[in-house]
Amino acid sequence: NIERIITPDGDFFDVEYSNGFEILDAIVVISHGLESNSKGELVTNFAQAFLSKGFGCSLVNYRGCSGEPNRRLGAYHLGFTTDLKQITSLLK
Repeated sequence: NIERIITPDGDFFDVEYSNGFEILDAIVVISHGLESNSKGELVTNFAQAFLSKGFGCSLVNYRGCSGEPNRRLGAYHLGFTTDLKQITSLLK
């Protein structure tokens, strides 16, 4: 289950949710490292570990990391937390 989140500046990022995510009380947001995405080995290993403990998982693909270029110039970097703040506020 993939959702495209439109950002306030007109760009987007994509988020993948585990099956049954919407009905679980315990959830975790997993973000990838530089030059990776939600399909990366570390992300999927974390997701499997959390799923085995009953958590729902939200796997965030930062801008430009889900296979489609950004709409705006610029890219995510270590200090760019705006999109992570947006997804966590949507999940509250």
